[in-house]
Amino acid sequence: MSPHRVLLTGSSGFIGSYTVRELAESGHEVVGIDLQEPRDTAAWVQGEAGKSMPLEIGSVDQWGSLVNAIEKHKPTAIIHLASLVRPDLLEREPFTALRLNVVSSINCFEAARIFGIERVVYISSIGVFPPRRYTPLDANHPIFTATEATPDTFYGAAKISSEAFAFAYHHALDLDVLIVRPSAVYGFGMQWPIYIRPMVENSLRGEPTRFDSGADMPRDYAHAADVAQLIRRCVEIDRETVHDRIFHGGTGEEPVTAGQVAQVVRELVPAADIEIGPGIPDEEQRDATTRARFDMTAAHEQLGFTPRFSDIRDGIADYIEQFHKFERRQVRGDS
Repeated sequence: MSPHRVLLTGSSGFIGSYTVRELAESGHEVVGIDLQEPRDTAAWVQGEAGKSMPLEIGSVDQWGSLVNAIEKHKPTAIIHLASLVRPDLLEREPFTALRLNVVSSINCFEAARIFGIERVVYISSIGVFPPRRYTPLDANHPIFTATEATPDTFYGAAKISSEAFAFAYHHALDLDVLIVRPSAVYGFGMQWPIYIRPMVENSLRGEPTRFDSGADMPRDYAHAADVAQLIRRCVEIDRETVHDRIFHGGTGEEPVTAGQVAQVVRELVPAADIEIGPGIPDEEQRDATTRARFDMTAAHEQLGFTPRFSDIRDGIADYIEQFHKFERRQVRGDS
């Protein structure tokens, strides 16, 4: 495997920071493009790789920003991770979903075509699924049915649209595009709570955590380090070797409920004070119908992917360990 020079959009974000480190530690050159510098936790996750990584400040939905970065650094692969994950905002401003989450994807595909870039890895979401028809969920599961589709959110609609354009560029213009659909990504530095963040961080700070309901909400929680590994393998795989175009970023295990997460945190942090009521909140009822075990056969067989944190207990233990290390660094004032 020859090392790549990878242009990583959204490099300053949560998954982006783990991907920076994963790529650099595997011998690849990484160039980041983001609207801002990484914040403190993201910079810590990136480590030395982030300190030496060129970072272009710009928005990928702006053609000029993307082209300038490509002309300057001449990448051999693009990982398009940048997106706006704000369902409430996107519902109020649908054209923002189009501009930031669809136009940016088309820009990456078109730039790769024009500049002859070998591979594009597009980071989608398991949020493209409608209510599950069968399990385990594989990439052949329908996205649209006669009566249901995931795009009751503009975020999901944007992800599906970008996947459609990825396939159009692949089939019509022979662009080598692979798609990753992560599921409920967690780990130190996460922003969206999905129950885990407040449970872990409040417990470690000696603060209580209270949820009126949610104990029965299931998710296949995927550790950010595992998602980064999957993304890196999509960059590296030979075009002649890979068959599928879509790979799920999950564990392949049965979904874990928020109540089970709470119990794991209590076991790992004996002083944890967590209360979570039964059931599933109204705002998560629709989401719960899409959650299921994922068929990871394609990722295992074609990419050689095996998640390090398939057991949620191991992933939460790593979260706790990284949190402690970061807090000690903060106290010492290390950079």
